[in-house]
Amino acid sequence: MINFSLNGLKSVAAVAALVGFFGTVGAAQALTVSATPIADFATVDLTSTVTVPNADVSGLSIRGGSIGSTYRSPFDGSGIASAPTNWRELPYFSVGPSTSSPQFMMLNSTSTWLSLLIGSVDAYNTIKFFLGGSQVGSVSGNQILAAGAETGGIGANSVYISGVSTFDKVGFYSTNNAFEFSNIAVAPIPPAMLLIGTGLVGLGIVGRRKKAKKDALAAA
Repeated sequence: MINFSLNGLKSVAAVAALVGFFGTVGAAQALTVSATPIADFATVDLTSTVTVPNADVSGLSIRGGSIGSTYRSPFDGSGIASAPTNWRELPYFSVGPSTSSPQFMMLNSTSTWLSLLIGSVDAYNTIKFFLGGSQVGSVSGNQILAAGAETGGIGANSVYISGVSTFDKVGFYSTNNAFEFSNIAVAPIPPAMLLIGTGLVGLGIVGRRKKAKKDALAAA
């Protein structure tokens, strides 16, 4: 059990420091990125490549197969992993001038991390994170490449992004053709954590009011 002293909680700001998990709306944050090239598509769930249970992906364009320099399937076997036999039929999301950019995914509840499969990572690809309409972080294609993704505009990569305290919308940007990705996963914040955060902020408010009342009585 964690015990809190109201005298120790001098202000709501002090409480917020204790629960930095919730972050600051509108403040861009430094993110952590890891990228691992897919060596075998047997390790990837190919049955639900464009299904995201905790989010609305109706704002994302879905493609299949590959067309020249317009878009390339993440499953085409251009990298170290051999293509699945049905790779042309496997759907994925595509963002760029040939569809539209940016495109957005709306979360059903706030999340703290994002994982996805990205094909042929390019420097002009960008992922931006938002909370309450304000941008709170972004990751560029160069950052994903530096994190270990396959280079040369080929292959598929398992990418994991963390370090955003909370976000409720993700924007996918590409100034050139194209940004291809699939198998998105996000993690909703456990309700218990939300309750703890709300309770701590409440304690801070109560503590500040009690201190103000005590100071007023002492000055009378």
